[in-house]
Amino acid sequence: MCVSQRQWMGFRAPCRPALPLLLLLALSLLLSMPPLAQAAISIPKDFPQPPVLTQKPVSLTAFSTEDINLPCEASGNPTPTFRWVKDGEAFGSERTGSGTLRAEDEVPLSSYEGLYRCYASNSLGTAVTQSIRVIVEAQPVLPKQQKVHKSGKEEKE
Repeated sequence: MCVSQRQWMGFRAPCRPALPLLLLLALSLLLSMPPLAQAAISIPKDFPQPPVLTQKPVSLTAFSTEDINLPCEASGNPTPTFRWVKDGEAFGSERTGSGTLRAEDEVPLSSYEGLYRCYASNSLGTAVTQSIRVIVEAQPVLPKQQKVHKSGKEEKE
């Protein structure tokens, strides 16, 4: 039974439901429903999609050509093609399958120093990496240690 403030004061009036109780009820109903974002959507494999980068390069310091390995991979349909730009100009040739850039042993290490970006493209668009820097340092040379030859007397002591 509902007893309103008016009844307490001696007035007879219809009893109104308490607003806070209604808000609590509505809130509990909303919280008990599963969120829409949890629904899974499966996209058919043959559905056209623009390139999405799955592996990105990071800046590095190289001491030899073996150190230069700049990953650039992307998914998309049709399969993306990859191209690299170094210091604002095309670097190497366009490639399909994998966009990872690796140094060639025949090319001088110093020629790889610069700012790089990878572009993955298909008919639906282009994905671009952020600019990364490759710094080339001379391979550290450690001074050779001098061998100390001990005479027979020193070895016995």
